[in-house]
Amino acid sequence: MSNTEDFSDSGSEYQPIPGEIHTDSETDTSCDENIMMPSSLSEPGTSKSRKRSINKENWTVNKRKLLRNSGKGYAPHQDTCKTCDSLNFKIRGTDDENVMKEFEVQKELHQRKADSARENLQIDAKKINDAKKTTCGYDFNWLNIRWLWFERNRPLQFQFKETLNADMPFYKVDLSKKQQGRPAYLYNIQHGPLHPSRRPVTIAKKKDMLDLLPYIPPIYHQFYKNLIVDIPTRSSTHNADERSSDDEITYD
Repeated sequence: MSNTEDFSDSGSEYQPIPGEIHTDSETDTSCDENIMMPSSLSEPGTSKSRKRSINKENWTVNKRKLLRNSGKGYAPHQDTCKTCDSLNFKIRGTDDENVMKEFEVQKELHQRKADSARENLQIDAKKINDAKKTTCGYDFNWLNIRWLWFERNRPLQFQFKETLNADMPFYKVDLSKKQQGRPAYLYNIQHGPLHPSRRPVTIAKKKDMLDLLPYIPPIYHQFYKNLIVDIPTRSSTHNADERSSDDEITYD
């Protein structure tokens, strides 16, 4: 007996009831929709996934970066601050000449201030020496400084301590650049007085000072009484008149 004959009457054949027949594609779709997709996406007309919008401007930016990094191209960059950009935007966005001039003046003042700060920094860099030793030859580290002492009359010198102990002495550092050659010795130069005699004052000046004597301490009265008066001559008065005429302000 063959195998086909053994299972011919085994009752394994299933006879479905009419109306319950489902295809394989329908059963698979129903299972996938019930398990994997939410109910909102199972409706007809809805997409199953969202695509990110492509920004085409990034293509040019990335292209510039690649050219700049490879050395084949150079992407220009703005060399202005936020204040300059803001003022430029305001100047381009207005049609009023008065408002435009006001913004242009503000921009010019801002740029002058920045230029002066840059020039002062360059001047200070020329004068200042990056000192790493004190005047006595002691090596120090700037990061170890704990106490700084500056004096107004010595702008290129300062003293420091590496501790906050008040009993420890200060070390002095000179930031001025050293000049080559022997320093000039100016102690032997004799300077004569700028004015050999007392400078005279005008008659009106002495009169005003004498009128103010009640408000001046008595010990100084004799000094003001002995002031030398400059007696004007014809030439001096003529020169004074010329100077006064030059200083006059004329109005149209």
